[in-house]
Amino acid sequence: MVADIGFLDKLKRFKDRTARAKVQNKFLEAEGVRTLLDAMKHDTWQQLTRFMILSGVRVGEALALLGNDVDLSDRIIHVTKTYDSHHKITAAPKTEDSIREIYMTNDLYALCKEIKQYNAWKSSVMGISSTLFFNGSEGQQLEYAAFNQYLNRTAKKVLGRDDITTHVLRHTACSLLLEQGIPIDVVSGILGHSDSRITKEIYAHVTKKLKEKHNEMLRNVKVI
Repeated sequence: MVADIGFLDKLKRFKDRTARAKVQNKFLEAEGVRTLLDAMKHDTWQQLTRFMILSGVRVGEALALLGNDVDLSDRIIHVTKTYDSHHKITAAPKTEDSIREIYMTNDLYALCKEIKQYNAWKSSVMGISSTLFFNGSEGQQLEYAAFNQYLNRTAKKVLGRDDITTHVLRHTACSLLLEQGIPIDVVSGILGHSDSRITKEIYAHVTKKLKEKHNEMLRNVKVI
């Protein structure tokens, strides 16, 4: 059964009165995220999608996580490595900035707890144990290609878009954090880079949306 995705109800929608900007093709709006997650019937892929949207990690970073990298007591995700699906090896992350600690929001904490409980159930009831935080039905390493294929196929079916990749999920995390008022330097730290053109493009786009929303709120205000 697909887990609750109620965290998206906390995100406020914006009225878009202009043509869709090109930068919007790089991420999903909250409504699109809801539609995508609702359509995902493969629990592991749905959990991985939610995790990427809530944490902003790269897919290789997510697949390389071990159970002890996800610390529920301190609410920290330790990102120190990445999984290379092509060569089937775990290696150092993309850049020095990619080594980071991500503090869990309440929604991310709840998801991580859910995944840990599922892994514990697989170990105790089914006898399938794995050191990996994300793992397959037999405890095996998950493959990027299989996930990306499922993600793309599902998005094409329910969103009519054939350009949804794991990169789009990462950019979506950026957009949703910025919409919640998280400073751009904090978002960049969460994503694991100090300078990103796409982050700046998304920031400019979200800032414009916020300005339009605030202008709309001010239009009918009576102060005297």
